[in-house]
Amino acid sequence: MKRFVKIFGIAAVAVLIALIGLSFFVRSYLRSERLKALLVPRIEQVTGRGVNIGSIRVSLFRGIVVKGLSIRGKSGEGDFLSARSLVLDYRLLPLLKKELIIEKLELESPSVRIEKKKDGTYNFSDILDTFNKREEAERTGGTGQAGGPGFLVAADSLHIVDARLEYRDDQTGLDASVVADGDFKITPARKVSESLSGELDIKSAKAAIGGIETNTSGRIDITPRSAVFQLNTDIGKESIKAAGRIDDYRESPVITCDISSKKIDIDRLMAAAGGKEEGGTAKAGSHEGEGSPGMSRLTASGQIRVDTARYKDYVVNNLLLKYRYERGFAQIRPIALSFRGGQEVSATGSLGAELAFVVSPASRNMTTSVMDSLAGKGTLDLRDIAVRRSKIAEAIALFTGIGEMRNTRFAPTRFNFTVKDRKIYFDGKLESPEVKIDPSGFMDFDKRLSVLADMKIAPALTSKLSPVAKVASYVKDKSGWVTVPLKIAGTTEKPSVALNKAAVGRQVEKGVGREIEKRILKDLFK
Repeated sequence: MKRFVKIFGIAAVAVLIALIGLSFFVRSYLRSERLKALLVPRIEQVTGRGVNIGSIRVSLFRGIVVKGLSIRGKSGEGDFLSARSLVLDYRLLPLLKKELIIEKLELESPSVRIEKKKDGTYNFSDILDTFNKREEAERTGGTGQAGGPGFLVAADSLHIVDARLEYRDDQTGLDASVVADGDFKITPARKVSESLSGELDIKSAKAAIGGIETNTSGRIDITPRSAVFQLNTDIGKESIKAAGRIDDYRESPVITCDISSKKIDIDRLMAAAGGKEEGGTAKAGSHEGEGSPGMSRLTASGQIRVDTARYKDYVVNNLLLKYRYERGFAQIRPIALSFRGGQEVSATGSLGAELAFVVSPASRNMTTSVMDSLAGKGTLDLRDIAVRRSKIAEAIALFTGIGEMRNTRFAPTRFNFTVKDRKIYFDGKLESPEVKIDPSGFMDFDKRLSVLADMKIAPALTSKLSPVAKVASYVKDKSGWVTVPLKIAGTTEKPSVALNKAAVGRQVEKGVGREIEKRILKDLFK
């Protein structure tokens, strides 16, 4: 037993001496100055940016720990990327031959600042250019590698812990920040052309967009040719799920994405996406840009399903949108939903439609391009229609003298509509026991109106007609209903109502003819 203890003690001392020797060798060979001379040029050549390193410590077991790593922004302004530490795990045996081979990398608390300029370029566009040059060097027979002899990155994975992303879009004014807590395992490509592969297990990615806080969790699996994702985003008490895949993401991305939610607030999402200007106008698309050439190579399809949504004064149920985008042309077909609510005019109903539009990569204003090309058609089925505080109904009541228009109920009906040339053309009928009206015309995207409507008034209300409206009061049908032709213009906020003079002229001629006919027949009978 004593002999065994003695042998074990001698072995332990030998191992300890060996470890001390190895540690001394590692520290002496991997001196801070030597490592900086190896690492800084390597990173600078890969990124084309200036690099700063605070300090470097070497441990036999933990590896090389780089503290205070930062990559400067374009033209030297601020930091594009900074990290609390970068840990490089090296292979020990090759190091004994004075060859530094990195087999594992871990990035702790990285912070990235991404900016989209008004011209549509990003603050990392020059880094992509550097990568493209390396790829071109590979194709033409060059190595495309950076660094000096004795330094090789053979890492199988890159682990990222506690990541932070800040994003600013100068075209839309959007500011966003994301803090991610998860396990990001990325396998770097051996060549630029091979791209990356790996897995991103996101436990929590918190973001603040337009004053709204979100928290995303899920998983993304990446291969050199595709990425499969399944994400869940919480917005307050609401949750949105997104599942799908991206194929050929480097050259011509093909995206399939289905989005679903039990309950969402559409107004809040729109405010977060584009922000608000004074007066409540959305900023999105208000700045000019050069468009996105990559959009012409993108193909996307999928569907959006929402059980319950809130939009302005309406509650929307069973929302379904199926979309497809290819080579600048987008289709949303079908659009189906049911709804209830409204303040000026409350109603219950359903909508069915299809829309299409063009996203022109060459357009200097993406929103304008979409609005100019937007076209489609649909139907709107309404029931339980109750007019309460409608500005249009108020204007009609003031002009005709029929106060019942201010507060009335209409029978179930259907409106047809067509969208083209930045206008919504529509026609339909509204009927109640007191009035019948058949509006047809259009409202443009600036809410300007151009509508013609024949308003029929019940015999019991004809005595209330205003002096101007009485011009047509002698034209009656067999039941005694009077028709007043109206022309509605202005805007939805400030509508103006007048007589449709052309229709009045036709009615006068028709009415005079009938009166003469009655008198002749009366004389004949006498």
